[in-house]
Amino acid sequence: MRALLSILAILAAATPERRFEAASIRPHPLPAQGMAISTSGLRLTTDATTVEELILYAFDLRDYQLSGSFDAASYDIVARAEGDALPTEAEFRLMMRTLLAERFGLRLHRERKQIPVYELVVGKNGPKLKKSEGPGDCSCESGPKNAAGIN
Repeated sequence: MRALLSILAILAAATPERRFEAASIRPHPLPAQGMAISTSGLRLTTDATTVEELILYAFDLRDYQLSGSFDAASYDIVARAEGDALPTEAEFRLMMRTLLAERFGLRLHRERKQIPVYELVVGKNGPKLKKSEGPGDCSCESGPKNAAGIN
């Protein structure tokens, strides 16, 4: 087992880090109405994306896992991966980390932090839920909806 871990460590160190061959970063011209990050083939494209959103994407974080103050400016990015092999989503995230460090000067500091949470518990008189007697009247409908939100 130890030999396998050593081999994996050597392979990881010997594997060159994938990077973006070219990246265009431009300030988004209008106030951002929403953001998008998409990948297609060798290309990663972002539209109206803030640095905070780029960090969340690059490190696969949720917003409560990131603290600090960030500039509200948003950016449009078009980047192309090196080589001909299609990058995986994980590789795109790693390449975005490198881009953030090189172009935005990102430095990382990790720490454990306690945050408040809620615990759902049964009240002292027990649950007040009753088992459904049948299909009943359900006001919600499932299934695909069109752009107007109608089934």
